[in-house]
Parts: sequence; structure tokens; C-alpha cells
Amino acid sequence: MGRIAMDVDGIPKHVLQRDFWCFAHSAEAFKHCCPLVLVDGTFLIGKYRGVLMIAIGVDPNNQLVPLAFALAEGENDDS
Repeated sequence: MGRIAMDVDGIPKHVLQRDFWCFAHSAEAFKHCCPLVLVDGTFLIGKYRGVLMIAIGVDPNNQLVPLAFALAEGENDDS
């Protein structure tokens, strides 16, 4: 999703609000995971602000499997 914001010169520009992705091998590995999903996030404080979130599963050998990633403007109900 994106939104349109005005630049300092009054020129409209597109701003990314949220993005979500899951790699194919992660989706396949999820079929073999225990019925448990861990979700965590970290704040981005550099040039780009927002939150990087990750969903993690646990396989039968108790190894962590990254399932999905998301970039969002913050931790809120919408994102």
C-alpha cells in the first residue's frame, strides 16, 4: 500500500506505507513446522523510519524457520 504526500516543493510523491513478502521455500518449510508462530519487530532508526517485522516458525528439530517479513510505518492495528 502506498499514499501520496507532498514534497517540500509542493510536488506529489508516492510514499510506501507497508510491504509484506514470503519466500517460496519458507512457505514450503511451514508445512513441516510445529503449530507455533513467533512474531517480532525492530524499529528502523536510520534514513528510513518504520518497523521491520518477521514471523518465525519452529521445525521438528527445534530450528527456527523464517516465514514472512513485513515493513510497516509503525506497530499499530492497521499494519
